[in-house]
Amino acid sequence: MASGFEDSVQFTVLSTLADAQANGQSSLRTLTLENLFPYQAAVYSHPDPAGDLFDSDGRDPVRPFWTETIRPLLFAAQDTLTSLTLHACNGRNSIPGAALQGLHFPSLTYLSLRHVTFRGRADVGAEVFILANSANLSSLILLNCRMDIHQYLTEWGIENDSHTWAEVYRSFNRDLVELRYIIIQEEVPPLPWDDVDLRYRFLLVDHDGMAEERHARFQDGDDEDARALKDLLEVVRLRRTARLSLLSKQS
Repeated sequence: MASGFEDSVQFTVLSTLADAQANGQSSLRTLTLENLFPYQAAVYSHPDPAGDLFDSDGRDPVRPFWTETIRPLLFAAQDTLTSLTLHACNGRNSIPGAALQGLHFPSLTYLSLRHVTFRGRADVGAEVFILANSANLSSLILLNCRMDIHQYLTEWGIENDSHTWAEVYRSFNRDLVELRYIIIQEEVPPLPWDDVDLRYRFLLVDHDGMAEERHARFQDGDDEDARALKDLLEVVRLRRTARLSLLSKQS
């Protein structure tokens, strides 16, 4: 967990970079942000920051952090950026994929995301961001990225998001046509239980909009996610091999 000082420094540095980029004082081509704490400093001054991630008005502190630092910086660099690395410090302080939506980098060739949450819907979040920036994307790295499945209590029972990692991998297989290098890994420590699927997190949302976090359990039988990932990795491998072969003939 970051201290208030650490977070204040991070906020100041990112704000300064955003201002410099917006004023034409910088032309970013490569941006690497490691160990991000996506919250305002005030959150970390709370006696129990892990227990209260909302301010006194009930506002989500992730929003001002992204709207005042990361988004202005990235927005100002949209025309020049070719390499982007966004790595959150840990899973508890993950980066919401929806915060990246709407950003377009026509020259982006390299993207690395760590502890970024995907959404169990195809129309929002990190998946949309990646597909929107696929024109020249040749390298993609996803580390400890989790999918949030929202479940809603209704008068008819529970309705939930139904998008899966298998569908994400298939969309990458279909639409990331320039992709020649890909890493998808989970850097999780050994757990005292072995049946928890850390690729998914279920959020049971009640009638008042309050969410209860629940981890998914590994399903018995064939793993559709694993098959889709295997297919994606093989397509990318063959594409990379073909590219290397072509370069060899031209040299």
